[in-house]
Amino acid sequence: MSELRELLERHDRVMRLLLEGEPVLGQEPHLAGCPVCGPTAAKLAEVARWLLEAPRPRPGLLRDVVERTAARCCSAEERP
Repeated sequence: MSELRELLERHDRVMRLLLEGEPVLGQEPHLAGCPVCGPTAAKLAEVARWLLEAPRPRPGLLRDVVERTAARCCSAEERP
Protein backbone atom coordinates (compact mmCIF):
# COMPACT_ATOMS: atom_id res chain seq x y z
CA MET A 1 0.00 0.00 0.00
CA SER A 2 2.91 2.31 0.73
CA GLU A 3 4.23 1.95 -2.85
CA LEU A 4 0.84 2.80 -4.30
CA ARG A 5 0.50 5.84 -2.07
CA GLU A 6 3.99 7.01 -3.04
CA LEU A 7 3.18 6.56 -6.73
CA LEU A 8 -0.06 8.53 -6.40
CA GLU A 9 1.65 11.32 -4.47
CA ARG A 10 4.40 11.53 -7.12
CA HIS A 11 1.74 11.60 -9.84
CA ASP A 12 -0.16 14.40 -8.10
CA ARG A 13 3.04 16.39 -7.54
CA VAL A 14 4.09 16.06 -11.20
CA MET A 15 0.63 17.00 -12.51
CA ARG A 16 0.51 20.05 -10.23
CA LEU A 17 3.94 21.18 -11.43
CA LEU A 18 2.97 20.65 -15.07
CA LEU A 19 -0.29 22.54 -14.79
CA GLU A 20 1.34 25.41 -12.89
CA GLY A 21 4.09 25.69 -15.50
CA GLU A 22 6.82 24.81 -13.03
CA PRO A 23 9.92 22.77 -13.92
CA VAL A 24 9.52 19.03 -13.35
CA LEU A 25 13.18 18.40 -12.59
CA GLY A 26 14.01 14.94 -11.30
CA GLN A 27 10.65 13.51 -12.39
CA GLU A 28 11.74 12.31 -15.83
CA PRO A 29 11.28 8.60 -14.97
CA HIS A 30 7.68 9.30 -13.92
CA LEU A 31 7.00 11.32 -17.07
CA ALA A 32 8.43 8.56 -19.24
CA GLY A 33 6.32 5.85 -17.63
CA CYS A 34 3.06 7.58 -16.72
CA PRO A 35 0.34 7.31 -19.38
CA VAL A 36 -1.23 10.56 -18.12
CA CYS A 37 1.66 12.84 -17.17
CA GLY A 38 3.83 12.09 -20.22
CA PRO A 39 1.20 13.07 -22.82
CA THR A 40 0.11 16.02 -20.66
CA ALA A 41 3.68 17.34 -20.56
CA ALA A 42 4.00 16.92 -24.33
CA LYS A 43 0.70 18.73 -25.00
CA LEU A 44 1.59 21.61 -22.66
CA ALA A 45 4.99 21.96 -24.36
CA GLU A 46 3.21 22.09 -27.73
CA VAL A 47 0.84 24.81 -26.49
CA ALA A 48 3.80 26.79 -25.13
CA ARG A 49 5.47 26.62 -28.55
CA TRP A 50 2.26 27.82 -30.25
CA LEU A 51 2.05 30.76 -27.87
CA LEU A 52 5.65 31.72 -28.58
CA GLU A 53 4.99 31.58 -32.32
CA ALA A 54 1.71 33.51 -32.21
CA PRO A 55 1.83 37.07 -33.52
CA ARG A 56 1.60 39.80 -30.95
CA PRO A 57 -1.71 41.67 -30.90
CA ARG A 58 -1.72 45.18 -32.23
CA PRO A 59 -1.34 47.99 -29.69
CA GLY A 60 -4.70 49.12 -28.34
CA LEU A 61 -6.55 45.88 -29.12
CA LEU A 62 -7.45 45.17 -25.50
CA ARG A 63 -8.76 48.72 -25.03
CA ASP A 64 -10.90 48.40 -28.16
CA VAL A 65 -12.34 45.06 -27.04
CA VAL A 66 -13.17 46.40 -23.58
CA GLU A 67 -14.78 49.54 -25.00
CA ARG A 68 -16.91 47.60 -27.49
CA THR A 69 -17.93 45.04 -24.88
CA ALA A 70 -18.87 47.78 -22.44
CA ALA A 71 -20.89 49.55 -25.14
CA ARG A 72 -22.84 46.35 -25.88
CA CYS A 73 -23.47 45.68 -22.20
CA CYS A 74 -24.68 49.21 -21.58
CA SER A 75 -26.98 49.22 -24.60
CA ALA A 76 -28.42 45.82 -23.56
CA GLU A 77 -29.13 47.13 -20.04
CA GLU A 78 -31.00 50.13 -21.44
CA ARG A 79 -33.48 47.94 -23.31
CA PRO A 80 -36.89 47.54 -21.66
